[in-house]
Formats: sequence, structure tokens, C-alpha cells
Amino acid sequence: MRLNRNGTILMASLWILAILSILAVGIGFRVSLELRLSRDNMDRLKALYLAKAGVVKAQERLFKDTSNYDSIYECGITLSSEEKSDPGEFNAVFNVSLGDGSFSVGYSENGKSYIGMSDEERKININKIDIANKKILENILINSAKERPLSGPEASEIAASIIDWRDEDEEFLDGGAEKDYYQSLEFPYDCKNGDFSAIEELLLVKGMTREIFNDLKDYVTVNGDGKVNMNTASNEVMHAVAGAIPLIEDTINAIIVFRNGTDGILSTQDDGIFDSGNMTTILSLPGIGLTPGEITKVTNSFTTTSNYFRIESRGVVERAKMKKRIICVAKRGTGENLKLISYREQ
Repeated sequence: MRLNRNGTILMASLWILAILSILAVGIGFRVSLELRLSRDNMDRLKALYLAKAGVVKAQERLFKDTSNYDSIYECGITLSSEEKSDPGEFNAVFNVSLGDGSFSVGYSENGKSYIGMSDEERKININKIDIANKKILENILINSAKERPLSGPEASEIAASIIDWRDEDEEFLDGGAEKDYYQSLEFPYDCKNGDFSAIEELLLVKGMTREIFNDLKDYVTVNGDGKVNMNTASNEVMHAVAGAIPLIEDTINAIIVFRNGTDGILSTQDDGIFDSGNMTTILSLPGIGLTPGEITKVTNSFTTTSNYFRIESRGVVERAKMKKRIICVAKRGTGENLKLISYREQ
């Protein structure tokens, strides 16, 4: 009898031990998982603040900029003599290591990577396009088309629809669309009759497909006063705006050749720079040779400085391979007036 009771106690003890072991393993796993999640959250937060440090660094250089021009090589910043002469010094401005992490500020354009900020004035502001300068929009739609070429009539209809989307009246342009068209769709919505808040709104416009938008998106903006920076604009934008003035193809190419410098490569130390003081003189030189009337039209469409800058900052925690990215647009004003007008974390 005593043996049976001892056996029962032993079996019960073993069961209790087994249950406690399972509980211990479960609790240990849960604690380990929570520690891992906590560490990941800390690394994620650290990467975010590293990216924010990059934004602050860009804002600091933007605030200190004293140049009377903005170029791709010096976009929103004034480089010191050391930074101009030593590529390593320039790279160190926007590539900074902090503890076990780092941040970098840069962007890609047409398959090429650049260090620093990019200006919004290198693009065409769709909020400043109306019937008078509609040709600019038609030109960039055609110039940017890569996957499927656009015909002149197709580009004209899309441009008209873009203008109709943001103008306040209900009278549609030839090939355009107003409220009646959008209300007749299977899933109806209103025509905005106001400025675009973001370029993605173009996808709501009649005739705009995802394919066309993907080709166009790098060449248009919703920021700026409408003038394009001729130091930073892509060849596609230069031809779109100058072609609407109109300037002949050879003249536009001559401006681009001057801008690219002796090595023929944009964004290097020998770039030809247009600034507020030399623009008229350079445009009248042999090789470009614009007339006073043409120069006036150019200065009405182009500028040499920018006030809106896109900052793409990446924060990385190397050990955890954790990355965060911030994309924002900073507006430069007078004095100490510098503010972010858009901000997105990824």
C-alpha cells in the first residue's frame, strides 16, 4: 500500500516537473521574443533618428547657403574651397557615421546617384500651367515617354485635362474634361478645380495611365513659382520649356553644352554656371546668340536659383541592418525662414 502511494507521489511529481518545464520553456521563449522585438524596435527608432539627423544636416547647409545660383553640383549649399577640391570632403558632408549607425543624404536621377539635395525647380510645376503655356506640358509628356511614345494629339488631350482639373471653371478645353466626365465614370468622383497637392493626383486625370505617370513623375512638381532652374533641369525639361518659347533645337543644345562644361558631364566641378549676373551675357554670346527678345522670353521662363529642395535622408543601423528613409521638401525663404512643406517616413 505504501509502495503504491510512493509511486503515485513520484508520478505526480514527475508530471508537475514536466508541466513546470514546459511553462519555463514557454516563458523563456516569450521573454526572448519580447527582447528581440524590443531590440528591433530600438534599432528601428535609432535608424529613424539617424535619418532625421540627415534632414537636420541638410537644413543646416541650406540655411548657410550664400550662392547666387543653384547647380546640381552645389544644390542648396555653398561648398568650401576644401570641399570643392577634395571629393572626399564633399562626400563627408552628407555621409556621416554616428556610433553603430550612419546617415546619408542623396538621390538618384536617370540611373545616376547624386550626393546632397535636389531642387524642385528643375521640374515643371503643373500648378503653373495654363492655356497660355500648355505647350510646355505637351512637350514634357512627349519627351518623357519611354515605354510607349505619345503622339502630339494624345499629349494635347492629357495636357488639356490636367489644366481642366485645376482650373476653377466648368468649361473644358478641347480634349479636356470637367465634372460631367468624372461623374459619368463607373466609380464617379469630382473634378478638383484647384491646385494639385501632390503629383500622384495626376492619376485621377482623364487620359493619365500608370504607364504615362511613371515616365512623367520625375519631371513635374507641385512646388515653385513656375520658373525652371536652367542649371539643374534635365535635358528633357530644358527642351520642353525652351521649345515652347520657342527656341530652335540647336540653340537649346548649345545652352546644354555650355552647362555641361568642358568634360561634357553635368554635376562636375567644371560645369558652366548661369547666375543672376551672367545669364544675359552668356545667352548673347556666339554659339548661343539669342536676340534681346529671346533673352527676355528665356528669363521669363527660367531662373538660376531655387527655393524648394527635396531631401532624401537614409538612416542605417549597421549591426541590425535596419534602415529608415525620410523624404521631405524644404522651402527656403528670407532671413531665418526655412520650413518643411512635406514630410514622409518610409
